[in-house]
Amino acid sequence: MFPGIHDGSLVGYAVDATRRQLSLSVVPEAEDADPFQVVFSGYVAHFFPAPHLPATLDSIYPVDAGELLTNEWRQIQAGYTSCGFPGAWGRTLPDALSFLRANHMAAYQIVSSYGLSGWVLATSAATLSHAA
Repeated sequence: MFPGIHDGSLVGYAVDATRRQLSLSVVPEAEDADPFQVVFSGYVAHFFPAPHLPATLDSIYPVDAGELLTNEWRQIQAGYTSCGFPGAWGRTLPDALSFLRANHMAAYQIVSSYGLSGWVLATSAATLSHAA
């Protein structure tokens, strides 16, 4: 889904809550390839349990959002209890699943062989060159 990800270096990430975007900055393994970003638009939540950078990426791939939410519910519920993560829509699992469906949310799994792994909930994801 994202060319140049495998063995690329994830050197940074940023969340823009106002624009509802999460961006990953990637330097590809190939020396002749240009750095790029993976931008998750319509962003509503992410979870990176141990965000060590730089990370060596293995892959980023879409997963079923409802399944991800159900599988991660204990962690999400703990976050909601402690600080309101991921927001009012995450109060209960039925509310969260309804929110996902109503807002056409997608889920993306991020896998690294070293460093940051986790997931992102957003409406879409795309790659952009750093010049864009």
